[in-house]
Amino acid sequence: MSRPSVSTRTRSSIWRYIRALQEAEGTTIFMTTHHMDEADFCDRIAIMDGGDIVVLDTPEALKASVGADRVVPGTADDAALTALRDRFVIEATAAGGG
Repeated sequence: MSRPSVSTRTRSSIWRYIRALQEAEGTTIFMTTHHMDEADFCDRIAIMDGGDIVVLDTPEALKASVGADRVVPGTADDAALTALRDRFVIEATAAGGG
């Protein structure tokens, strides 16, 4: 089953409603999203892997812990390098070690 698609205008309207509801009611609202720009609207973010919460903090603290808006993976595995190049159309080079 594919995920339903929501237009940018509809997403914006939903977020305005959610923020107004939270402010008016002063209640916790639990949301899930794959859109990182939406996560910026949250007071706290939980990142989950395999059903477990692996990190929980504010958007600002999570960004600060990464140190940048991008992650630089490293590998010495030639097959993984090829997969990265093909999938993301990026320059990929082998990391030191082996």
